[in-house]
Amino acid sequence: MEDPADQVSDGYFLWEPQGSLQQRFPAEIGPGKMGMNSQIVVKPNSAEVASTVCEWLIESIQTAIRERGKCSIALSGGSTPKLLYEKIAENELHCVDWSKVALLWGDERNVPQDHEESNYGMVKRAWLQHAEGTRQPRAIPQVYPVPVQTSAPDRTAHEYSETIRKVLAESNDKAGGKSGPSNPSSTDRAAKTDFPKIDIVLLGLGDDAHTASLFPETQALQETDTLFVANFVPKFEAYRLTMTLPLINAADKVAFLVCGPSKRAAVDVVWHGPRQLEKYPAQGVQPANGELLWFLDVAAMPERRQG
Repeated sequence: MEDPADQVSDGYFLWEPQGSLQQRFPAEIGPGKMGMNSQIVVKPNSAEVASTVCEWLIESIQTAIRERGKCSIALSGGSTPKLLYEKIAENELHCVDWSKVALLWGDERNVPQDHEESNYGMVKRAWLQHAEGTRQPRAIPQVYPVPVQTSAPDRTAHEYSETIRKVLAESNDKAGGKSGPSNPSSTDRAAKTDFPKIDIVLLGLGDDAHTASLFPETQALQETDTLFVANFVPKFEAYRLTMTLPLINAADKVAFLVCGPSKRAAVDVVWHGPRQLEKYPAQGVQPANGELLWFLDVAAMPERRQG
């Protein structure tokens, strides 16, 4: 891959003086296309990705609160999101009224909340315990972790689906109704008109092109009516709990946070590969009426680019 310092523009992307790469206009990447409301931003390393996402997230939260009086966010697990949460804890606890922000979880491991592999536990350690330590109501968001019952994953998923609907109901009513595609495609599992709208969904990307806990060739990829499901993943011989593609695709903004060379092949196949949703689940993330953003570091950026 070319050195960012030596490249000015390749038609679709623009290197910034600091060695960053930002899409200048929507690119048509992959068999499903990324859509006209898409953007790709590439930074030199994971720390700068986290900083950029943090700036974007705060601005998006402020806009949502200004327009609707509140904001809902679905959080992701993973190392880059953890950097984001740590930056929020360090610098952003007083920049917005966090009491008006509802935190949901895009997916969760089927483990107790105090388990070291719990996504909720990671967010709590990186961010929430610092917010609670301020004892300032405006610094503390509304928190809705997945109520994991390890012996009853299906019940957990059902209960969390109800929680999601309840948390989002008032926000969607204030926004003037529920979101859905005006011309839904039969080839895409896009958002239905009866799906509630999350303001912001944060996602990671696995080396196998999974996102959230939507793993290749698992039952959750078939879901068209459910918000949140227990998804059995054979390679782990365990259940994962996850939002479904229709709920993700109903969101106002969806952002992938992807860093490291191990992710390059997955990004490449999601953008350029044949459309095989069962094999590459992240290809199914195509917001119906919302924005799709990819925040990557240089190491994760595929060498093959259109332009």
